[in-house]
Order: sequence, then structure tokens, then C-alpha cells
Amino acid sequence: MAENREEVLSQLYALRAGMSYISAEVVPLEEREKANTIKINDQLQCIRDRARDAGVYETSKDGTAEECMRKVKERLSFAEKNVEKANNEYQKERSDWQKGLKRNRTILILLCCVTLVAIILAVVGRLVDLESLMYLGIAASVFCGIGTIVFWFFAISLVKDVKPTESKVAVAEIDMERLKKAEKDILPMIDTLRSLQEDEEGKALQTEVYEAVEPVRSALVQTYSGIIDERDWQYLDLVIFYYETRRADSIKEALQLVDRQKQTEMIVSAVQEAGREICSSIYDAAQMLASTIVKCCNIICKNMNANAAAVVDALTLQNSLLEEASRTSAQMADDIKFIKSKMPKRRIASSKSAD
Repeated sequence: MAENREEVLSQLYALRAGMSYISAEVVPLEEREKANTIKINDQLQCIRDRARDAGVYETSKDGTAEECMRKVKERLSFAEKNVEKANNEYQKERSDWQKGLKRNRTILILLCCVTLVAIILAVVGRLVDLESLMYLGIAASVFCGIGTIVFWFFAISLVKDVKPTESKVAVAEIDMERLKKAEKDILPMIDTLRSLQEDEEGKALQTEVYEAVEPVRSALVQTYSGIIDERDWQYLDLVIFYYETRRADSIKEALQLVDRQKQTEMIVSAVQEAGREICSSIYDAAQMLASTIVKCCNIICKNMNANAAAVVDALTLQNSLLEEASRTSAQMADDIKFIKSKMPKRRIASSKSAD
């Protein structure tokens, strides 16, 4: 019975060793993807901020880069129409002003001439002692002088009326140039964002890691599917804990205790607690069960293909068991799910054709 328990525990720790190896290979990939996701979010936020700096506030908080660019282009098109409209209004008012100025200039010249004639008449009346002619000249010169002053100020007011229209053109052009610069700035930012999203280097690394760990995972499934289903690997630490502390006399009983924990919704805390216990005692267990764990690891390696077996041996798995002792079975199961989700499309296609 003791030998049987030792054999079962060794198999469970060997399974954990295989999961540890996969986890060690996958974690850097996960960290790289998280870092890339942060870069993508930062770049996207930069695009949103640049659009808002240009006065485009219609973009939503979660708006995509394409939405931001579309809004900028819409605003730019609207700004260009505003500039054209403001220029047309300015040219029309400018033309009307020039016509009015030419007309007023003619009137001012005539008024000045009439005023000059009136002054001459007043002087002549004074010289020849014709009071009626003198007073007529004085009255005419005063009247024409006042008219000249009134028309002068009227011409100036026309110039003032044109100035606000010029300022509208200037404001519209500034808005248009700001949007043009924003469009020019955002285009390379979108290219950078797309490069981050496509992440060709990351995809190549995913394929490389997948091809390295998939034979190990397949060998684990082939070796231990009769003992514990892959869907229960996340509870492996809890199963080991129940079996090692004799709370269960078989893997089946240990899994039944796991199911009870699920029903009480305490499974997460139970797995974490068991993980801490296993992580702290894994070195002692590895020493006690060293020889049998090696045998179990050798069985795993035999179930791998030749290429994987040439890279991963029993010693590699045993070292992974110790090196990844701080990671719980739940974390390692998540790592396995992660790399399975990155399965290259060509493999999915080939598996379908095989079916």
C-alpha cells in the first residue's frame, strides 16, 4: 500500500513537473503579450489625445484609432468648407467695399471741389463788396465741408466693417491647419499601432513556444488521462494535498473532495491554500520521491515525439518542478490554456482535415 501511494504521488508530482516545464516556457510569452497590450493601449490613447488636442471631442472614450482618424477627416473637411465660405464672404464684402470706396472717393472729390468753389465765391464777394455772394459762398463752403467730413468717416466705417470678416478667415484657416497637422501626426501613429497589433515577431515566438511545449502537453495527456483529466489539472495541488495528507485514499476520492469545494464556492481559496502548502513542501517531496518521480518523468518523455524527447528529458522536467515551485497548479493550468489558445491556424486546419 505504501509503495502504491508513493507511486501515485510520484505520478502526480511528475504531472506537476510537466506542467512546470510548460509554464516556464509560456510565462515569458504571456509577459511579452501583456507588455505589448500596454503599448497598444498607450498608443491608442495617444491617438485619442492627439485628436482631442486638434479640437475633435466627438471621439468616444473607447474609440478606435480608425474612428479618431475618421472624425479628424470629417472635421478637416468641414474646416476646409468653412475657410472657403469665409474667403468667399470676405471677397464679396471686399469687392462691395472697393466699389463703395470708389464711389465715395468720387463724392469726396466733388465735395472738395464744390467747397473750394464756395470759398472762392466767398473771397470774391468780400473783395467786390457783394455781401450776398460772400454769405452764399460761406454757407456753401460750410455745408460742403460738413458733408466732406461725414463722408470721410463713412468711408472709414466701411473699412472697419471688413476687418471682422478677415478675422473669421484667419480663425478658420488656423482651425484647418491644426486639423491638417493632427491628420499628419496621427497617420504614423496608426501605422505604429497596427504594427504592434500585428506583432509578427510575437506570432513567430508564439509558434515557436507552442511547438516546443505541445509535445510535452500531449505526452502528459497521454500518460495521465486515466488518472486525472486535463480539465482538472488546475486542481492538481488540491488533489496532491488531499492525497498526501491522507484526507483521500485515492485520486477519485480527492477529486470528489474537490467537487464538494466547488459546490460550496470555496474552491478558489482552497486551491490557493493547497498551492501554498505544496509550494512550501515540494523540495522535501522531490527528495523523498526522487527515484520514482524520475521513472514517471521517463515515461512522459517516452510518450513524446523524437524531436521533443531530444530536448526534454527526465532531469529537465525534475528541474522545472523545483524551479517553478512558487507557481500553483491553477496558474500553470492557465498558462497551458493560454498557449493552447495560440495554436497556429495551420495546425487547426490540419487537425480538421485529419478528422
